[in-house]
Amino acid sequence: MKKTTIKRVLDWGVGSSPTRLLTKHLEYQMQMEDLLAKLLGKKQSLLFQSGPAAQNTLLKTLISSQTQLFIDTSISPALFRNAKMTAASTYLFDRNDMDQLEKLLIECEGDSHSSRIILTASLTLMDGNLCPMQDLILLGSKHRAILCVDDTLTIGMMGKYGMGFTSHREGVDISFGSFGSDCGSFGGFIAGSNLMKDYITSFSPSFQEMSTLSPASLGALHAAFELIPDMDNEREKTLTLSKKLQEVLLDLGWDLEKSPSHIIPIALSDESKTLRLYRFLQEKSIVTTLIKSQSIPLGFSKIALTLNATHTQEDIEALVSILHESSREDTLATV
Repeated sequence: MKKTTIKRVLDWGVGSSPTRLLTKHLEYQMQMEDLLAKLLGKKQSLLFQSGPAAQNTLLKTLISSQTQLFIDTSISPALFRNAKMTAASTYLFDRNDMDQLEKLLIECEGDSHSSRIILTASLTLMDGNLCPMQDLILLGSKHRAILCVDDTLTIGMMGKYGMGFTSHREGVDISFGSFGSDCGSFGGFIAGSNLMKDYITSFSPSFQEMSTLSPASLGALHAAFELIPDMDNEREKTLTLSKKLQEVLLDLGWDLEKSPSHIIPIALSDESKTLRLYRFLQEKSIVTTLIKSQSIPLGFSKIALTLNATHTQEDIEALVSILHESSREDTLATV
């Protein structure tokens, strides 16, 4: 990735074009969008400077006051806040409660609206579990709702070619996300149909003023797109380590649900205790993610452990030892 990044800087320079519509934007970005669409199994894709930029463009372009927006309460806090702040009529459903979602879809069918959107995430830090994708696809089709899925946390780890849980999955109308988690770079994307691309490029004011990604970012992404499809061994190793770690933590009494992914959220019943554990792990050079979301019951919060292919069995044993040490601390006595 470093070599490809350096080569693209030498070939294309450092800066990007002012906008992708008013000037002829980099040919290389269009090539990367075509490659990404192919890897994701979509007709088209669009690249953005960041995940939030992609997210905001999607919400602001597709949603109006005539939109019914059905929001999975387990999506990231930032996406949840942004979705709630739109002009749409919003309805909340619990992540795995498809009966609740269908009831909402049926109850709202008689209301005046121009579009219906189901907003969810394939994988979340809140629970580490995958969404019931096939059920969501069926409900979207049955009730004429557009299915939009944040695929950020599974890019590189799951799906066909390792390009996300939604890759090459029929029925997912729009997938979007960020490359900061598992691609070793940064930037964001939206992928979907030809109509989706035409609509965003025609009607998004922010998109019309958006600059292209820098050659360095595009070079890093290009290398990542070439590497990820051939990293099945690394994915298998990561998920195996995750399964082993979960078994050990459950045996030790930590509060967590079994996760099929590389993300392991640990729940604690006291927010101050969670913060102390988070800082304790930081002092021991263990990097985790502190979570407080709308989907966690009042008084609870979580810490998410995220594994990757560079971790070893020795790393897992060291983490378990540190967590065991934390449970003996007076301030972290109960979990």
